[in-house]
Amino acid sequence: MNPERLALYAISQGGYWAPRALAFEHRFVAAVIDDGVVDVSEAWHAMLSPILKALFDNGERDAFDAAIASLPANTRRTFTWRAKPYGCQSFFDTFLEAARYKITPDLAARIRTPVLIADPEQGGYLAGQPERLYDMIPGETVHVRFTEAEGGAGHCEPMARSLAAQRFFDFLDDRVGLTGS
Repeated sequence: MNPERLALYAISQGGYWAPRALAFEHRFVAAVIDDGVVDVSEAWHAMLSPILKALFDNGERDAFDAAIASLPANTRRTFTWRAKPYGCQSFFDTFLEAARYKITPDLAARIRTPVLIADPEQGGYLAGQPERLYDMIPGETVHVRFTEAEGGAGHCEPMARSLAAQRFFDFLDDRVGLTGS
């Protein structure tokens, strides 16, 4: 391993973890973040119906957890799977915990690594966050839009992985310098 060629690639919620890591770890030569995440809780709250949102906002822990438990099995599985990394005992507590996961301007200001931030059209519950992250990082940052016309719409460009890979590897090749080595 050559430490002068250390790169970081993050996808989905890794778009939160990578900028956080880059604020403290400065050995990376370049990073690709697909999609950028500023506030994890925004994605969590976007999944809530108006009724669930009202229960959460009113602090009704038991009613909130009961309402999620009564959702269709597929929806419950999605909530349960997404909640695992947080290690909380209830869905209500998981939503509270997710609110702690934010990239602040002070944290972003610590990033010194060149970063490419992918930003697909129709980004779903992360829409707008990649551009916000781009605006917060003071150093070399490249904001790459993916459009529906080129097949790159949707969270992490699921229908345009070849296009995404080409753009990401072009960025990394320019900074990590593997060509001709």
